[in-house]
Amino acid sequence: MLAAIAIFGSVIALAYRPVRITPFTILISLIAAGIGGRHQKLAAVALVISVLTGGGIVAPVLSGLWHGALTFGLTGAAGTMAKSRKPAA
Repeated sequence: MLAAIAIFGSVIALAYRPVRITPFTILISLIAAGIGGRHQKLAAVALVISVLTGGGIVAPVLSGLWHGALTFGLTGAAGTMAKSRKPAA
């Protein structure tokens, strides 16, 4: 249950106040991993998700991919619309 709360908090932190929410999600996932039990793998996944989303790893990668795709699309559109420099044969 704690691991699920930590994952949910990490997802919420991506969109709403990540600096304030992420430390709590990391703490909750560490507590869930410490308690262990039969959901120990889920707690480990929650910790990884909390660190990756809150540590600023996911957002810059997605931002870079988005801006790269946008630039590639714009230059491709400009190349398609422009006339060729080669003289007509």
